[in-house]
Amino acid sequence: MSATLSPARARRGRRLGPWLRGIAITVVTLVFALPVVWMFAAAFKTNVQVTDPSVGLWFTPTLDNFRAVVEAGQIVRSMGNSLLVG
Repeated sequence: MSATLSPARARRGRRLGPWLRGIAITVVTLVFALPVVWMFAAAFKTNVQVTDPSVGLWFTPTLDNFRAVVEAGQIVRSMGNSLLVG
């Protein structure tokens, strides 16, 4: 029994594939990056600004949160624990 092989069909160019892949990568990157950006921005906001939904992306940054951490006196111990654990 013999089989005849048909000639291979030429593959059509995939023009949409790279675009969809790029869009998917962008969406996934935003999903993972936005919480990190939000936490970074929240570190420079006051407690009222963090919980107020009317405060948008433009705000006056403050270092009060960092000052409170240093003044609490536990930062050295906490950093030591972090270095010890991992």
